[in-house]
Amino acid sequence: MKIKIKFLLLLLVFTKTLYSQVGVNTSNPFGSFHIDGAKDNGSATSTSITIAQQSNDFIVLPSGNIGVGMVNPKVRLDLRSQGSTQNAIGIGSNTLTANEAGEGAIRYESGLMQYSNGLEWINLNSSSQPEKMTLAVTNNTTATTLNNNTATVLTSWPTVVSNTFGSGSFSNGVFTSPKDAVYMINGSFLFASSSVVSGSYVQINFQILDPSNTIIDQNKCTTSFPTAGSSIFAGDNCTINYYLQAGQKVRMSVFHNLGTNKTLHVGSVGSQGFQNFSVKEN
Repeated sequence: MKIKIKFLLLLLVFTKTLYSQVGVNTSNPFGSFHIDGAKDNGSATSTSITIAQQSNDFIVLPSGNIGVGMVNPKVRLDLRSQGSTQNAIGIGSNTLTANEAGEGAIRYESGLMQYSNGLEWINLNSSSQPEKMTLAVTNNTTATTLNNNTATVLTSWPTVVSNTFGSGSFSNGVFTSPKDAVYMINGSFLFASSSVVSGSYVQINFQILDPSNTIIDQNKCTTSFPTAGSSIFAGDNCTINYYLQAGQKVRMSVFHNLGTNKTLHVGSVGSQGFQNFSVKEN
């Protein structure tokens, strides 16, 4: 019987120990885990710690909040010690992409503080806004033929002038929005010199697609030819501002009823071609 009683008492003591607070250099921890670095927090019966005493402490509260130099952290990691002026935090560099690091990560890279928005590392600079992402592609080599009285989606954009959205954001003439944002979308094209019939027109149509590639909206710009003509470089230029949700898409379609099939004009104007498509975050 005595052995059973001793075993039960030992079990009760062990169970209490498992659920007790842990103190290092202090017999009076103020949290689940409390280190008194200088061992200066006073007696085990003390109900408060001075600011100076807290300045060398480390604590983990039951909430999971961590305090360094203070024992009542308000956020997940709190270094706002009132008893010390040495509250700086050191941030190092890393080789993770912004997507791998995740939204909200920070690092120190090449002399600059940067944060991740989940898509790119952005310089943390109070004097400037984050750089807006852009896509610009051009076609100055592929002389695609577009059938008369038919809408044709332009899928050939062999030259990527700029794409800060990332390589996965644009494929086969389709731009996929990586986030909810307003974009300025621009497109232009030009046919090789040919004749046009009276009352004809050319049209750019920015088709908005949902993630399953179903057309959910269309935005059109039109250039008309009220009279017939020969040796005409027919074309159009269109710009819209549009709010895209993450995963929604946009592509450029061209329609014409100029009388016969027409071929896109190739060549270059400066660094751009005669066919251009761009998306810029507003």
